[in-house]
Amino acid sequence: MESVATEQPSSAQPARSLSVLDATSIIVGTIIGAGIFHIPQWVAGQVDSLGMFLGMWIVGGLLAFAGALCFAELTTSYNEDGGEYVYLREAGGHFLSFQYAWITGWIIRPANMAAMAITFALFGREASESLQTWGVFLLATGGVSLLAVVNLIGIQFGKWSQNLLTICKVAGLLLICLIGSLPTLSSHSDTGVYSDPSARIAGTAGPEITAGESPKAVEGTASGEITQATDSELSPPKSWSVLLSGLLMALVFVMYSYGGWNDIAFVAAEIRDPNRNLPKALFWGLAIVTVVYLYINLVLVLNLGLEGLASTANGPTQMLQRKLEGLGLGDWSGPLRGLLGILVGISCLGAINAMLITSPRIYYAAGQQHPWFRRFANWNVATQVPRAAIGAQWLATVVLLAACSGMTGPLGQWLPAEVPLFKNENPFDELVSVSAPFFWGFLTMVVFGQIWLRIKDPHRERPIKTWLFPLPNLLFGTASAFMVYSSATYAWNMEYFVSGGVVLLVFVTGLVLGVLSRSVKCEV
Repeated sequence: MESVATEQPSSAQPARSLSVLDATSIIVGTIIGAGIFHIPQWVAGQVDSLGMFLGMWIVGGLLAFAGALCFAELTTSYNEDGGEYVYLREAGGHFLSFQYAWITGWIIRPANMAAMAITFALFGREASESLQTWGVFLLATGGVSLLAVVNLIGIQFGKWSQNLLTICKVAGLLLICLIGSLPTLSSHSDTGVYSDPSARIAGTAGPEITAGESPKAVEGTASGEITQATDSELSPPKSWSVLLSGLLMALVFVMYSYGGWNDIAFVAAEIRDPNRNLPKALFWGLAIVTVVYLYINLVLVLNLGLEGLASTANGPTQMLQRKLEGLGLGDWSGPLRGLLGILVGISCLGAINAMLITSPRIYYAAGQQHPWFRRFANWNVATQVPRAAIGAQWLATVVLLAACSGMTGPLGQWLPAEVPLFKNENPFDELVSVSAPFFWGFLTMVVFGQIWLRIKDPHRERPIKTWLFPLPNLLFGTASAFMVYSSATYAWNMEYFVSGGVVLLVFVTGLVLGVLSRSVKCEV
């Protein structure tokens, strides 16, 4: 028999201190990370026309809006900190909610924060010679630790930092778009070799997936040169099956780029006038991201073409290099790469800070019911943050960063050479890949669980109801389920067996502790 523990570890409750601007900033900051600097070229390699290319980004935005319609109802009907933890608890019970808290707290969130921190460190070293002597681990850990301290000081410092980082990253991306939109005054060469730190992100210019990829997409990349294909070199039209396969793969990349908008649900109890501001923040945040994504992708294709974009490791750098040469300002290419490195670093820091604001609320919410999280359940009235939970999220991320550094570097020499924890020195792609099936799996359960909640809890007040219910649930839930399959298949094909095995071990541990947690709760 399962019973709910009514004893509260702390009588303090979150205050409603976040405005609609703060909430929107969290959404935009979480979504726009480093992905926009390398995912467009992956998408370009899977499509045949500008219409298809931009259409995939529009479809991705519409699917995200469908999910936001579901969350508009959930966040206003079950207005508690913890977001998806709360919705899964109400729909599936405490065992399911414990699994969500366990896997999200120790796998999904640390993996994504570590991946962003590694990207920040790589681009930071590229942008500043003074940082060349710092190791990736030290820079990544320093960035995460600094933001953790900012958030430990209080929610005011956390949200101010988030607003500033979000404004800087959006302004920087718009500046790139504006420069790319300038008319070119002179002709310029289409070839060139450029130093690009993003080529080390995820190991290559994109995942090793060939479905729907044009042979021209990789022409000349072995030497770092970009070449324009003539009409006589055009490949024959693709069959519908190859084209569909490419479009589905492009959708995987695009949906990954839009991931993170649901994080606002974790701080639902801290948003002022939630029935009004939560839906506003969801839709404004997604609208801003969609416009920025469409603008920058349009500029990239108009300057590089689909083949040119698909064959470069970093579209924005390549595009701006050509544009500066066309304007007679080629000497600015060096400082430009430094500025782009700073922009990527800001994007990563903004995503990390947003996750440090939202993720600890999962620990805090789980601590209200589950003994294994009880020590994270206290709320600090003076700072309006769950300090112990922030500390736990910081520690989990730093431990994972240490594993990334130590197990692939000198500290890992004691391990058998044939069984390293991570396959590559930069485990960005691996971290995201092994955690993605769980992220999309829980998101699938949440949107389909909303349908069940309408049946199970029909009398609950729902200030905002999902438009066209349950169509958005079916659309977004199906797309999320497809992401589960695609991400799991990709991790398997890439043979991420060791890191995947560790993740599965953590998952099984959570299953055991979840059963014990239920037993303990019966005695409370």
